[in-house]
Amino acid sequence: MREPMNWSLPLFRVFGISVNVHVFYIVMTLGLLLRACSQSPDRWLDFLLVSVVMLFVIILMHEFGHCFAARYVKGEADEILMWPLGGLAFCRPPMTPLAHFITAIGGPLVNFVFCLIAGTALLIGGFTAPMNPIRTLSAYDPLLYNFHDGRTYTTANVPVLVRSDTEREVNPVAYNFYPNGKIQVKNRLSDREWVDAKYLTTEPLPTWALWTARFFWLNLFLFCFNVFLPAFPLDGGRILQTIVWGRSDYEKGTLIACYAGQIVGMAMIILSIWLDYPISLLAIFIWYCSYMEMKKIYQPEGDGIYDTSKGYLAFEEGDVPVRRAPKQSFIKRWLQARAAKRIQREIEEQQADDARMDQLLEKLHRVGGRTGLTAEENRFLDRMAQRLRKKDE
Repeated sequence: MREPMNWSLPLFRVFGISVNVHVFYIVMTLGLLLRACSQSPDRWLDFLLVSVVMLFVIILMHEFGHCFAARYVKGEADEILMWPLGGLAFCRPPMTPLAHFITAIGGPLVNFVFCLIAGTALLIGGFTAPMNPIRTLSAYDPLLYNFHDGRTYTTANVPVLVRSDTEREVNPVAYNFYPNGKIQVKNRLSDREWVDAKYLTTEPLPTWALWTARFFWLNLFLFCFNVFLPAFPLDGGRILQTIVWGRSDYEKGTLIACYAGQIVGMAMIILSIWLDYPISLLAIFIWYCSYMEMKKIYQPEGDGIYDTSKGYLAFEEGDVPVRRAPKQSFIKRWLQARAAKRIQREIEEQQADDARMDQLLEKLHRVGGRTGLTAEENRFLDRMAQRLRKKDE
């Protein structure tokens, strides 16, 4: 209970993978739900179903994609943690660039497949899919064009403001309404001057198309966010790491991914201030994780403050004050605790493998060859032989 990062509750266990939810995730979800109820009391159910239920399931499937990808390359995965900034899949793929690349791309591939399924369903129904991943309104109010009747559809009773000349949707920071019905706006990103605008005539979306479009957009956003942001520890950063690792070495790949993560984190902080987007916490997290991962490269484990007060006989007890190491942040302590658990688990697995190897060697001697072993026992021997060869290399 003294480590906040370990405050998680078990949800269920499936396929040998424990799914836990962090207490902070529950707290943040309740806070966002209360905010939605106060700002849009008539749409709190939409928020609950989209941002709590649907998004939770999509992120969970994304993390399962990482787990199954790690197992596909003969690695291990046994835990998923759902927390405020998304999901964490604890995977241990083999230490090769290809294995890490497949593990990293496994999550986004799940989102890509979901996009294909939902996009195909929309096309069959005559609708175009919401292909703009930065139009966050699409999570609740997707804007779809129907190529059968030529009409534009969106959520019922939701006005859509567009430029009068291009009929492109605008996201204005200021409005001017004139008595004659004329509307002028200043667009958030592109327009320096006032431009003419109007409300687009739309039709209410059928329920199935509305929820399919929401599902499509959430998966599209997660796919683009994870793949096209080369920021450690996002999937894009890990993919960049494996590409550089394959062409050079692990250390260089990690450093480049960490530098990219720090640049992306700082850019996101600037954007969050400039555009008033609530992404500051995520940006700081990306920068911090990149910094800590880079620090591991420059400062191997075991380095730190060396206490010489008891290492030299000339010093008596109390002559030299003991210099205490600065208290580590709870995130770093949590990461170290996770690493210690992983090392302990690997030691136990190694001991179990060694014990089984001794039993199989005894059986080999008894039966006179590998033909007397089962298929599973032969696979185990091959795996152990491969592990020994890698150690020799």
